[in-house]
Amino acid sequence: MTFLFLLNAITVSAQTHTPSSLRKKQSEIPETVPFKSRWAFRTNAFDWLLTVPNVAVEFDVSNSVYNKSAIEAGFRGNWNTWQKYKSPILFNILDGHIGYRYYWRTDVRTLQPGEKYTLADRLFSRKRLHPRFWRAYYVGGYLSANKYTIKLGQKGVQGNGYGIGISGGFGIPLYTYDHGAVDFEFGASVGIALNRYDAFRYDRSDNCYPRIEDESKGMHVTPFPVVHDLRVAFVYRFTSIKDKYGRTDIKKLEARTARKNQRMARRDSIQKIRELQSLKKDSIVLAKEKLKQMESASPQVRVPDDSVGQAQEALRPKKKRKGRRGNAQEQVKREETRQQETPSLPEQKAEEPEPATPALPQGNRVAEGIPASAEEDASRPKKKKRQKRQDDAAETAKKAEQGLTSPAQEKEEPEKEAAAPVKKKSKAERKREKEQKELERMMNNMGEGVLNSSNSGLFENQEGGSHE
Repeated sequence: MTFLFLLNAITVSAQTHTPSSLRKKQSEIPETVPFKSRWAFRTNAFDWLLTVPNVAVEFDVSNSVYNKSAIEAGFRGNWNTWQKYKSPILFNILDGHIGYRYYWRTDVRTLQPGEKYTLADRLFSRKRLHPRFWRAYYVGGYLSANKYTIKLGQKGVQGNGYGIGISGGFGIPLYTYDHGAVDFEFGASVGIALNRYDAFRYDRSDNCYPRIEDESKGMHVTPFPVVHDLRVAFVYRFTSIKDKYGRTDIKKLEARTARKNQRMARRDSIQKIRELQSLKKDSIVLAKEKLKQMESASPQVRVPDDSVGQAQEALRPKKKRKGRRGNAQEQVKREETRQQETPSLPEQKAEEPEPATPALPQGNRVAEGIPASAEEDASRPKKKKRQKRQDDAAETAKKAEQGLTSPAQEKEEPEKEAAAPVKKKSKAERKREKEQKELERMMNNMGEGVLNSSNSGLFENQEGGSHE
């Protein structure tokens, strides 16, 4: 019967702790903690062992269940203890401090094949091979001000000072009650100190402490790290440390990870842009060097100075005059030049049609003032074709006599040239050829203009002589 009763109790307890009920309990956990659960009161047993009463208080920064930060303040002192005779051993201290703590817990570390767990991982990583989930580790800093009298040997010091440093340690649950809990804490605080003290010694005959002038010092920084306190403390909390500082806010963790990824992506993009800029600069430098090599290797076209000056003058834009007077003068000049360029023909009488005259020789027609080109215009196509055939035949015969290519070979050569791969010209060569062509075109235009002006003058002179 006893066995059946125990079995029934086990099954009932198993049914009451199903995963669905656990999930339900987790979903029912509030997002905030009560105000009193944010407080903690601590006393250091190590200071009590040195006959120094002490007390400290700690308060969580936030009321969220995800909070892991706390501020603290503490006081300790045994100043001016009464005694009948001057003691050769003194340890009087009056100290107050404030500080900040950040708590965290360890996670499980899984090693990959061939991976080793090093001392650096043990000291600077939160992941452990065998994590102790009941512990809550902390790290923080402190500021302190103190006054002290210490004499443990023949000489002693008395003064005051200020300190700053770091603190660290861990806490574990010790006892849990219905309305509170007692936790155990180990830790230490180490930093630098700014001190001023007077050295003294104990005079037993006079029962006094005379000051030593040579060994006294003013305000100075202690040249070595100073241990502010060693903690083997008992902490009273309304909520045990095993139920605090353990939950992680997934949303904040995801947001932090996203920000980290964005920073990494931004850093990578900046690095890529810098690499592209450096490549661009290198490519520009290489292109300039290659262009210099090509310019030094290729022959340069030299143009006479007069031709260059005329080309520059032709390319220079002409200034336009503004105003009615300037426009009228320009119109008059354009009209005069147009009249000079167009030859004036003799006026024909419309009253009496001239009788048809028989065809005269070319010399007679020129004498009479009729241009010879009028008759040649009718027979010009036939003469052009005939002349072209004669020229082609003469050129073919000449090439055959010199032993050059035949007409069939001449037909094949353009095909071979078309089939041959065209060698691409560089940008500098194309630019140079374009400038040379532009210069030749301008020179040709200038030459044609000069010829036209001379021909027009000659034609006018001929006309004037005929009219006379």
